[in-house]
Amino acid sequence: MIPQKFRIKKKDYENRFYTTLKCKIIKIMKCYTLHDLKFSNDNTFTFYKTHRINNYKFKDKNQHFGEYSIKDINDEELELTILITK
Repeated sequence: MIPQKFRIKKKDYENRFYTTLKCKIIKIMKCYTLHDLKFSNDNTFTFYKTHRINNYKFKDKNQHFGEYSIKDINDEELELTILITK
């Protein structure tokens, strides 16, 4: 997949990084929720996703993998790059 880049504030990174990362992954995957989201120390993660169609939830059986990186842009912003593979 193509890496997705987002700008986030440093304050968000310090206070609620994993929540922000989870919301960005949901946005990239166009899914309803993520479950069994596990982060590793080497900036990688694994998860399963669910879809919701007409008030029915469908769990995806495939485990997805991804990695993220963070770069400084300026004093107030960071660039978050997310790459998800299947």
